Amino acid sequence: GCRGHHKSVNASNTGGGVACLAAKAASLNLWRNLATDLAPDGIAVGTYHPGWVRTDMGGDEADISVEESANGLFDRITTLSMDTTGCFQTWDGHDHAL
Repeated sequence: GCRGHHKSVNASNTGGGVACLAAKAASLNLWRNLATDLAPDGIAVGTYHPGWVRTDMGGDEADISVEESANGLFDRITTLSMDTTGCFQTWDGHDHAL
């Protein structure tokens, strides 16, 4: 079962105007604060950027396929632990600054 392995995940991307960036900064801050609040309960929290994905929204020129993004996010989520709680990482595991 999942007992003792609690996780909370937020997928985010970057870009857009000032209001959009402010909202994303607020969201990231919320998730980092949540990581701090939930740490005593052993719940890890991670925020992940899915990458620029070839979808209707991302277009044909985007960097990665849906499968690459999904597989990378799966890897990030499955390795999320109390050692990485509060992280903001890219789909391929690099630390991401806002």
